[in-house]
Amino acid sequence: MIEIAHAAGVSVEAELGTIGSTDPADFEGGTAQIIYTDPKDGGNICADNRGG
Repeated sequence: MIEIAHAAGVSVEAELGTIGSTDPADFEGGTAQIIYTDPKDGGNICADNRGG
């Protein structure tokens, strides 16, 4: 996906951890609980996406 986006001149962004809210009244959606990314997972994501 990243290669396709970059070929089209589009930047790519990733989000780790908490995104949004689980409150149904919240327009954004996501989770109300704060979820922190395990540093090992973050490192794996970076390693898996090098070169992009």
